[in-house]
Amino acid sequence: MKLLSYRAHSMHELTFKLRKGGFSTAVIEEAVAELEDRGLLDDTRLARDAVTGGQRAGRSRARIYADLRRRGIAREDAEVALQDCFDPEEELKTVAGFMRKSLSGSPATVGSEEIDKTARRLFKRGFSASAIAGALEGLHPGEGGCHVPHFLDSDNQLS
Repeated sequence: MKLLSYRAHSMHELTFKLRKGGFSTAVIEEAVAELEDRGLLDDTRLARDAVTGGQRAGRSRARIYADLRRRGIAREDAEVALQDCFDPEEELKTVAGFMRKSLSGSPATVGSEEIDKTARRLFKRGFSASAIAGALEGLHPGEGGCHVPHFLDSDNQLS
């Protein structure tokens, strides 16, 4: 119970920590079952909360997914949590905010090299090509928007 008082754990994390603490498989299975029955161990709820919190902290969808998998959340649970809880509009706001802070001026007035560098940094952090392009358009709406880096294509691939 003390482990759970610090932060929520996935079933995988808790099992690993108990095993590392020298507990037998039978004791671990019993403890995990009891915690699940009490609603204190719930990977689905943990995944949903992690998506919401991760996005609030400015993390990309890809980063949140990787964090969930690292914590032992099943692929299906991670994907469902992202589908249900990840807000693409918030992602656009996050990317736009990062661009505003990173660029030396308005996207309409800075050079394409600076925009490319900032976009690559965002892309490497796991933000989608569509979010980066959308944020650039949102920062400079109008006819054609501003420079959209050529290395971004619609398949989220770095070329």
